[in-house]
Amino acid sequence: MDIVHEMNNTQEKRLVHIDDFPQGSRKIVKLDSERNIVVIHDPKNYGVFHALDALCFHHGGPLCKGDIEEIFERLVIVCPWHKYKIDLETGTHIDTDLQKKPRCTEKAQRVHETAVDSSGYVWIKPTMPTYGISETYRRSDTYNGVRLNQKQEVKIAGRKNDGPAARRRARLARLQQKNKLTSYFNKAENTNMDADQTMI
Repeated sequence: MDIVHEMNNTQEKRLVHIDDFPQGSRKIVKLDSERNIVVIHDPKNYGVFHALDALCFHHGGPLCKGDIEEIFERLVIVCPWHKYKIDLETGTHIDTDLQKKPRCTEKAQRVHETAVDSSGYVWIKPTMPTYGISETYRRSDTYNGVRLNQKQEVKIAGRKNDGPAARRRARLARLQQKNKLTSYFNKAENTNMDADQTMI
């Protein structure tokens, strides 16, 4: 497994000559500082290449270390972490139900375009999501450097009086204070009653 030079994520790039890319082998292409693509030379068809995001859509497992298998006459890569099977051509997650029939999840893994030119060089053209168009997003984007519109709480040192945990602490403190006052007044009433009873 080789790491190929960095490339711009908006243009197609030439990778290596087909003679330097043996059949069944894989290479990792760095798109930018956050996104990697695994390029696979098809083990059955010489000169056919597949490119997918390097991290699995399920939990970010390294697909470059996964096995390549055939299921329902489709070549899939198996994630080494949780054994999810991903179609090399479409990025569809392929699974079987209890009756051993195929069950597919579309738009799971992002795939990228590949081609071989007349000189024998392998080219890759990344496909990226379009901001605001949900049909262009894939489930693998969350683990492969694409920031979706998810608000994440920024933790600042010393900020203890904000957020759900702080509100819960304040509510529990009020409840404990109320219980202390209630138990104090109950004790005072009980002691007064005892005094009255002794005086009678």
